[in-house]
Amino acid sequence: MDLVIRSADAVQVVHGSNSKCTKRGLGTFEIFDWDGGFSLETIMDSDIHRERRRIWDRAQNPQAMAHYEICTRKAVRTWLAKVASVEGEAIEMSKAMLLVAFDNMGQIGFSKEFGATQKGEGTRWIHLMGALLEQIAILGGLTWPTLVARSLEGLGKFGPLKDALEFNDISKDFAHERLDVSTSSLSLRLAENVTNRTQRDDPALHDIMKYFIDDYKSENPKSFVRDTDLYTDTQTILIAATDTSAATLTWLFYYLTIHPEIKSQLVSEISTARSQTAESGEFLDADLAHLPYLNAVINETLRIKPVGGNNSPRLTPPEGIVVDGTWIPGQVQVVIPIWALCRYEKYFERPLDFVPERWTTKPEMVKDKRAFIPFNHGRWSCAGKKLAMMLMRLVVAYTVTDFDFGFAEAEDGAAIVRDTKDVTLVKPGELRLRFTRRSA
Repeated sequence: MDLVIRSADAVQVVHGSNSKCTKRGLGTFEIFDWDGGFSLETIMDSDIHRERRRIWDRAQNPQAMAHYEICTRKAVRTWLAKVASVEGEAIEMSKAMLLVAFDNMGQIGFSKEFGATQKGEGTRWIHLMGALLEQIAILGGLTWPTLVARSLEGLGKFGPLKDALEFNDISKDFAHERLDVSTSSLSLRLAENVTNRTQRDDPALHDIMKYFIDDYKSENPKSFVRDTDLYTDTQTILIAATDTSAATLTWLFYYLTIHPEIKSQLVSEISTARSQTAESGEFLDADLAHLPYLNAVINETLRIKPVGGNNSPRLTPPEGIVVDGTWIPGQVQVVIPIWALCRYEKYFERPLDFVPERWTTKPEMVKDKRAFIPFNHGRWSCAGKKLAMMLMRLVVAYTVTDFDFGFAEAEDGAAIVRDTKDVTLVKPGELRLRFTRRSA
């Protein structure tokens, strides 16, 4: 039985840290088993997830975040240079933002330079990420076709599993490139070089993978025990650090374009802050984190176009749960749809209107903050929220103060809405904008 619950009360009951609802037994997450390895997003056991999440959180300590900010600023500078080089020409924003996020992910995730923004084109990896998410969305909760195909030797080389298997191979390559080993078998590596496992990672490579590898190579790993644990969270970095931020940024530029008064107020706030920075004309994310209107614009974009879409399901405990005074039996699959919840008039006044002021001067327009869960909630909430917010703030702050922008010729903003797809994550359609440099 499937039950969709559009209730703020259900958020804590189903996704809260003390919730007894589980991911186990649904089949949805079991299909991601990679020889015993699961990613942060697909781990079903709460204790195992807690250990993995601790490592993810450690990877975003203040020292690490300061280093990542340098990487993110580099990705933003490359984007600004690209815009300047094609000034006045149409830029397709859904693709452009994906390339910016992809370049940023390469640096902070793997210390890897992709150069996608500069080249103006993606890679095979970007195509495979999109194909994988689309296949998951097409199957929905139907898991047996994947299990059957994986169990039949050779069948996975054809049809919808082909891209998934290729994406797995790329994930292995990424992990092993950082491990700097040539064999893919843990047993072979340990047989050939007993000290390899316990040798700490190169301290010069300060990225998210460093923290995974340090645990993996420790004498008593807490979470990254198998090769496949590394592979699966390599995929988490590739997908979660790319598609989510890119989609939100695309929508944000769309809303600024159709609401020039909002864009004007945002530019005014950021320009004032930019003139007061310690280093002339340069922002720190710490500066931007305190700008109320900038963060309101980002939050409103996250609310009205949450990338999480329908969210992932949970199974109620045997004794059931109570939501809004109603008892829901045990062993029921429940879903709290982020998209529907964030756009529900019960919790947000004028829910389909883009109103950043609801997060600043008009707090009465948010009737129940519990319904605002663009990064999900509880123990399985987005581990990369700080990284995503930093990227979005820096991209927006530099872009809107360096350039003005509007619809390109023959663009009316219809395609981004019309062609939006829910492919596990909600991906916007195309948006063609034209940028012109602001006068000094």
